[in-house]
Amino acid sequence: MREEDAGEERPDPVPVATAVQPQALAPTVATRKGETPQNRSLMREMAERFGMDPGPFQATIMHTVMPKNSGIESVAALLMVAREYNLNPFLREVMAFESKGGIRPMVPIDGWTRIVNSQAAYDGCELIEVFEGDRFVAVECKMYRKDRSHPVQIREYLDECLRDTDPWKKWPKRMLRHKAFIQAARLAFSLSGIEDPDEAERTASVIQPRQARQVETGRIDLEAARAGVAVDPPGGRTLTINPTETKEAETDGQTK
Repeated sequence: MREEDAGEERPDPVPVATAVQPQALAPTVATRKGETPQNRSLMREMAERFGMDPGPFQATIMHTVMPKNSGIESVAALLMVAREYNLNPFLREVMAFESKGGIRPMVPIDGWTRIVNSQAAYDGCELIEVFEGDRFVAVECKMYRKDRSHPVQIREYLDECLRDTDPWKKWPKRMLRHKAFIQAARLAFSLSGIEDPDEAERTASVIQPRQARQVETGRIDLEAARAGVAVDPPGGRTLTINPTETKEAETDGQTK
């Protein structure tokens, strides 16, 4: 030590910082009700497929595909179907159907044809119109797979499927061809978790015994979508159903 430094005052030593336990950081992005990391990952994955950022992609889905006031859970359900079957919601290959039980994904005929044609084992199909005399009665679909010796063969009957709607009245053969194709595809390739517009609408109109209720058709014109006709339908309509009361025999194990 130098002599001139002997009497010199030295500053107090700088205290050494002590380790501090890290605290949980507040989320940097506001989350919506029901949103989970899995939902956000799904949103990001689908957004990247379309070359978009997750935020604008979600906003576009909400404003162009989903019914009004849809929750994030419904968006996630639609996108999971789109991801599973490689469908494009903007091309209406998968759509959101609004019913009393909630919003469910549905797949119109364009989506079903995409799914079937993307199957490596698909080897074509035959659609055969069936007549009894001059009367059109059914459509039969034979769907072939490269890995099977026999086709899946499905026949749909007009009297079972016909509905009192404009598409069925105007294009009964076309509508029945779609029905037969979809049912054959479901069996040939074990396609589950999706339904076509006809099934979605019929399911929504199922009534409970002894109970009158209202069936809302929703904001989407399902019949037009099924027929491949793009229209802007008016507001939803309401149908009131009054089932007939029936009497059931009561049995209590006692002899009367």
